[in-house]
Amino acid sequence: MPRRSTAQPDYLGTGGEYELATTLLEETICLFRELGDNEGSAWALCNPGWVAHFQGDVGRAIHCIDEGLGLFREVDNRVGIAEARTMLGRIACEGGDFAVAEAHFRETLTLAREVGDISNVAYFLNNLGVALLGQGQYEEATVAPEGSLRQARALGLKSHPPLVLDGLACVTCEQGDYERAAALFAESLSLSQELGRKWHLLGILGHMAELAVRHGQARRAAQLGGAEAVGRDAAGIPIVPVEQERRERAMRRAQQELGEEAFCQAWEAGLTMSLKEAVAYSLGEST
Repeated sequence: MPRRSTAQPDYLGTGGEYELATTLLEETICLFRELGDNEGSAWALCNPGWVAHFQGDVGRAIHCIDEGLGLFREVDNRVGIAEARTMLGRIACEGGDFAVAEAHFRETLTLAREVGDISNVAYFLNNLGVALLGQGQYEEATVAPEGSLRQARALGLKSHPPLVLDGLACVTCEQGDYERAAALFAESLSLSQELGRKWHLLGILGHMAELAVRHGQARRAAQLGGAEAVGRDAAGIPIVPVEQERRERAMRRAQQELGEEAFCQAWEAGLTMSLKEAVAYSLGEST
């Protein structure tokens, strides 16, 4: 049946690829409905919903995934319910609605534990940590991803640790421990590089740009910001709204500290970097 695991998110493409994917998935929905297969229809609905999410059509994404969630509930497919609610939680997080995201992630965590889905417990714990961080609940936001990281490493999972390290880095950054945050981001960056996750590498560059501003490194922040921007443009990988707002705040602060001319020079330097060069720069392997 058509499904994609939200435990290991990947980038789906842009432009014509999106349109083709949407067309094929809509045809799949029609076929499952003709067969009266509610479970298949549920998976098929969630997939175009996820594609719509990457296209920025949040209304359509929520509508499709909500419909799929309802069908999963009808057939009591707990794995499907957890997948759908994970999608809805991530969309809520990306839009800055962290309380709604928390509700979704708490249910997915409960469901994963009920069905013995140990590997996804680690992933769902990290999701919960992100939602709690967004609400300023730093103590619990630290506990959740730390538990996630321990579990992921105990299970030998390679895909989860970079995401969890990001969550921990963001929490420690908010708590003012910039040195530890930098070390966590660097570890996440190295692991993501090994996994070939371009979308994740670009996101970490942006996080490290924000961290650089807080650490009083405005020029470094501007250069990393430029590198992330050009990398996203080249790969067609969008940035989610809540992260876009943070990046813009960080870049405004960097510009105020550097002055417009120096900021533009640093930003332009970032634009000339390849992703490999930007990663090396962020890790302190080049200047």
